[in-house]
Amino acid sequence: MQKMILGGCALLVGCGGVTPMSGDYAMTITVTTNTCGELSGEEVGEEESFDTTIVFNEDGSVVIDGDDDLGCVLEGATMTCDILGEELGTGEEAGMDYVLTMDAAISLEWDTSTTAAGEQTTTLQCDGADCDALNEMLLGEYGSTLPCSSTSNLTAEMPDAPAE
Repeated sequence: MQKMILGGCALLVGCGGVTPMSGDYAMTITVTTNTCGELSGEEVGEEESFDTTIVFNEDGSVVIDGDDDLGCVLEGATMTCDILGEELGTGEEAGMDYVLTMDAAISLEWDTSTTAAGEQTTTLQCDGADCDALNEMLLGEYGSTLPCSSTSNLTAEMPDAPAE
């Protein structure tokens, strides 16, 4: 879940002497809190690393892995992304009335032009007449109910960065 969300985020042009560089970054996500339990497939302390391409545009928009629809913005040396109400699925095939959605907030601050650190918070929620029934099933199968959330620490580093 975490990689999917961040994979859509972007970086922005910094000020105050730090201007993030566009390029290929090595990202690390470490789960710090998780009220979703097994439902999210993540455990506190779990770490995931992956590569991503970040392009900073002159207008302050950011493109991550070719996706420019994430709504990420850069103010100073801080990139923020707010992904609200992304639909994850419905109960339609099971004949149930619910919609599962996700909100995610990401903040990364560049301390050099090629390194950043920050946080990602993800919340899963249910809307519809059958959410109570869904929560009963989730509690029995996964040990948690909706809404639930997780928080992760993020780091980004450009491994092939030129010397500053």
